[in-house]
Amino acid sequence: GFLDSQDDNVVDLDDFKLLLNKERRVEARIPADGMQAMVDGKLREFPVNNISVSGIGIEHQGWQFAVDEIITFDLYYGYKLVMKNVKARIVRTDKERVGCLFTNVSPDKTELICDKLSKRIVAKKP
Repeated sequence: GFLDSQDDNVVDLDDFKLLLNKERRVEARIPADGMQAMVDGKLREFPVNNISVSGIGIEHQGWQFAVDEIITFDLYYGYKLVMKNVKARIVRTDKERVGCLFTNVSPDKTELICDKLSKRIVAKKP
C-alpha cells in the first residue's frame, strides 16, 4: 500500500498529502489567504499558504530555514493576532515554502482556526 512504500519522500499531489520520513499532515489543509506568521529571529512576516490541525505551510520568500529547526511565531489574520508564541518544527522545505508541525499548540485551538478559515472561504465562493 501507499504507506508501506520504502521511499521516504512520497508526494501525492492529488491529495496534497505528504509522507516525509513517516511524518505527515493527514488532515485537510485550509488555504490561509490573509494569514501571516511573524517569525521570531527573522523579525518579519511570512505569508501563510495553508494551515491544518497539526501544522502549517509558510512561504519562506527565499529566507533560509532548516529541516528540524524549531521556529516560534505569532500568527496574524489581517491585523488581528490569532495565536501568540506558536512553536513548530520544520519537517520539509521546498523552493517556495516550509512545512511545519505544531509542537506547543493543542489541536482544539488549531481546529477552531481551521474551522473559521474554511467558513470564510465557503462564504467567499459565488
